[in-house]
Parts: sequence; structure tokens; C-alpha cells
Amino acid sequence: MTSRQPLPHARLGLAAIFGSTFLELIGYFMLLPLLLLRLKGADVSSTVAGLFAACGWAGIFLFTPFSSWVAQQLGRRPALWLAAGIPALASLGFALTDDLALWFVLELLAGAASGLRWVLAEAVVAEFAPPGQRGRYVGLFETMVGTTFVIGPAILVWVGPTSITALWVAIGFIFAGLLWTFLVPEMPPAADARTSPVG
Repeated sequence: MTSRQPLPHARLGLAAIFGSTFLELIGYFMLLPLLLLRLKGADVSSTVAGLFAACGWAGIFLFTPFSSWVAQQLGRRPALWLAAGIPALASLGFALTDDLALWFVLELLAGAASGLRWVLAEAVVAEFAPPGQRGRYVGLFETMVGTTFVIGPAILVWVGPTSITALWVAIGFIFAGLLWTFLVPEMPPAADARTSPVG
């Protein structure tokens, strides 16, 4: 049995998937509490605000089983671009409208895209990781993801949650994550691309 050879541009691939995910999640974890504060400021009930907060997680739960199918149909790089582009467009929607029903739709779509990124990002990290070090790099990736739960809200507090600047800083992080996603190099088709079931 021959050992797995490292992919060309593996370092760029790791830097791109780590960097894009880090930036996007910082923006997301700034944006969500900021949106909840805006809802409370608009005298929306706590129940409705709670349902809105849960909407993104519902999108993750409902869509994640179909992530592999989407990646098979589009290819992994285009699927990553889609997963980064939807939250970017959704964040602009939050900035440009106060329509609550539309906010729910946007949050659901952003959650679905996050589920797609979650599945794809781990697979991409494993793909580009040096031979024999997949577990280490996936662990580092998950640790980095965990830090964004703290860094995003911390930046929000630093910028000022009542400042209009905070909204555009969050959107800026999300769009920076989108742009960084385009640096992910081409990858060979997954070994099970033609045989794996949906999910």
C-alpha cells in the first residue's frame, strides 16, 4: 500500500480554509447578538427573538444531511463559494431591510449555508493536511472555530453594540471570509463522489 501523497498547494489550501472560516465566523458571531439587540430595540417579544436565534441552527439541522449531495453536484470548491456567498448576501439583507419575515428567511438560509461549510471545511482540512496528520489538523481547525464564539462577541463589545459601525464591521468580516474562500486551490474529486449517498 502506498502512502497518500500531499496535494499540490496544500499549505495554501490550509491557510485559505482556516482563514476564510475564521473571518466568516467572527462576523457571524458579531452579527447574531447584534441582530438580537436590534430586535429587542424594536420591541419584538423575547419569544420571537428566541425563535429568530434558533432559526439559523434549524437551517444547519435541516440542510446538513444534504451537504454531500450539493458538493457532489457542484464540486467542492463551488460548494464552498456558495456556502460563503449566502451568509454574505444575507448579512447585507439584514442591513438593508427591517422586514422581520425576511430576516427569518435570511437567517434560515445563512444557517443552511453554515451547515454546508461545516461539512465541507472539515473535509477540505483533512484533504490538505500532511499525510498522517489529519487528526491533528482537524483538531486545530475545531479549536480555531471554538475561539470565534468568543472573539466575535468580544469585537462587538469593543466596537460598541449600539454603533452602526458594528453592523458594517461584522459584514466586513463575513465578506472578507468570502473573498478568502476563493483562495482555496482546486482539489481532486472525492474518492466516494459517485458512490456516497445523500448526506
